[in-house]
Amino acid sequence: MLKKNKILNINCQIYLKKIDTNSIDLIVIDPPYNELPKEWDNFKSWEFLKKEFSRILKNKGQIYIFGKQPMLSNIYYDFKDSFDFRFELVWSKGKGLWTTNFAPMRSHELIWCFKKKDTKVSKLTFNLDDIKTPGEPYVRRNKAVSSIRNNWEANRTIYKDGKRFPKSVIEQKPVIRKKVSRSIKHPTEKPEELVEWIIKSSSNKNETVLDCFMGSGTTAAVAKKLGRNFMGCEIDKKFYRYSLNRLKLIK
Repeated sequence: MLKKNKILNINCQIYLKKIDTNSIDLIVIDPPYNELPKEWDNFKSWEFLKKEFSRILKNKGQIYIFGKQPMLSNIYYDFKDSFDFRFELVWSKGKGLWTTNFAPMRSHELIWCFKKKDTKVSKLTFNLDDIKTPGEPYVRRNKAVSSIRNNWEANRTIYKDGKRFPKSVIEQKPVIRKKVSRSIKHPTEKPEELVEWIIKSSSNKNETVLDCFMGSGTTAAVAKKLGRNFMGCEIDKKFYRYSLNRLKLIK
């Protein structure tokens, strides 16, 4: 049995087999995108992940996977007999990454959400109020509940707190760590605000969040700040050590 609130320096295929069945509430992973000729950007064992995720994830649990196309579509086809696709989030970075003169600058990444097959959406955790964005008070027209034409109050709802419903496009600047040595700066670190949206919306306090591609420890750091338990592993020793130091700074 693995302890909660610990990150291990171990391969995810070894780590996942050690996790208790039906013990994870939320899975958040940022796996290799398989688009660069580098050792760290190479992972294709999706059938294995599907089998282990299906075993360890609770029935009401969800999976969020960061990625791009065609990688996410490949995952979908491997996952579809055990998991249903829920929705897609678009992370808009605000700045583009130039890669070629024959395509537009890429300024976004995707996040796909999955649930277990046969689990009703109404049974899933989705804390809508926790991810609403602030704004000015507004009025929303409802379906007519009164036949009296001038019955204004009956046919409208006033949102005095001004909070807006979440949208599928999340605008957030990429992580820039100027004070971190280049040798330990993670090349694909995700913003805490982005992971916070996921953990707040799809888990509750004292529940357990898993990330088996922990990287620089963002998922664990956010989970700890939000009062969730975390579990995870990272195969790269320097990023593993960095994540442990990062967690020590969180009270």
